[in-house]
Amino acid sequence: MKNLERYRRSIKSEALSSVLLLICTISALCIANSSYEGIYNKIIFDNLFFRFPLNEFINDFFNVFLLFKCRARN
Repeated sequence: MKNLERYRRSIKSEALSSVLLLICTISALCIANSSYEGIYNKIIFDNLFFRFPLNEFINDFFNVFLLFKCRARN
């Protein structure tokens, strides 16, 4: 019974994170294709965060996060 409850909670949390990711993706696409394109590009591509462009920092952060998540499952 405890395993079933744990499984249900994990499905709810995965569904919530999937919906949040979908909302963020749609928002980014809408902003990038609107009149705010210049501001969006300046924030994402020209902003330096720890001496790296923000898009590279986000990409590297999520790659490391996924690597540790996969290692934790094994």
